[in-house]
Amino acid sequence: MRNNTSIKRGLKEQIFFLREKGLSFKIIAKQLNCSTGTISYHISEGQKEKTNIRRKKQRDELGYKILRFKNNWNQKSHIRNYNIHIKQVDDIRSKLKRFMYGDKKRTNRLNQIIEKPNYKPLDLWRKIWPDFQQNNKNAQAVNQWTNKLDFDENNQPIIYPYVRCRITDIIINALTESHIDHINSNPNDNSFENFSIVHKLANQAKTSMDNEELYIFCLNYINVFEKYKNKCTN
Repeated sequence: MRNNTSIKRGLKEQIFFLREKGLSFKIIAKQLNCSTGTISYHISEGQKEKTNIRRKKQRDELGYKILRFKNNWNQKSHIRNYNIHIKQVDDIRSKLKRFMYGDKKRTNRLNQIIEKPNYKPLDLWRKIWPDFQQNNKNAQAVNQWTNKLDFDENNQPIIYPYVRCRITDIIINALTESHIDHINSNPNDNSFENFSIVHKLANQAKTSMDNEELYIFCLNYINVFEKYKNKCTN
C-alpha cells in the first residue's frame, strides 16, 4: 500500500510516464532522484509481490527478530557507555598532566616552579600496568609497594583498570574511584617515583600528610575509637 508521501509525490505515475517514452532505468532514476530498485519495484511484473513476500519472510525469521531487538536495545546504551568511557579517559589524562605539570593556577599564585618531566603520561600508566598498550588493555597491575605483579584474595591477577590502592590496599577501579597521589605529599615533586594511584576517599583523608604523618594520624584515631566506641551511639 502506498503511503501519503508517495501519493503526493506521484513517483509511480512519473516513472510510468518516462518509461513509456522509452527512457532507461538509469536515466529515469537520475531525473527523479530515486534508485533503479524503486523503478523496478513499480514497473516489473510481480516485483511488488515478490518484495512483500521477501520482507515478510525476513520479519518472520527468528534471527531477524533477535537482531532487531538487540539493535534497538543496545544502540542508545552503546552510545551512552561510549560517551562515559571517553569522559573517563579524558579525566585520567587531565589528572596525569596535572601531576606532571602541576596545577597551573596554584603554581602561578605561589610563584612555584615545577621541573619539566622527562617521561610521558603513558609511562606513568605503565608504572602501574607495565604491559599496558592503547590497543591492548589486558594488562596486569603491580603492587605499588613491591612493584611485583599483583593478585587478589582468590589468587586471580588484578587486570586493568583495577589496581590495589597504595594507602588502603583496597582494589579499586582506576577510571572511576581513584585519585593521583604524590607519595611524599609534595605537589611540586613530579618525579616518576613520586607517582601513585589511591582511592579518592583515602587521598582526601591524607590531604598534605606524608606516609609517616598519616600513619601516626591513623593510630591516634584508632586509639580514640577504641577508647570511646562503647560510649558513643554514632
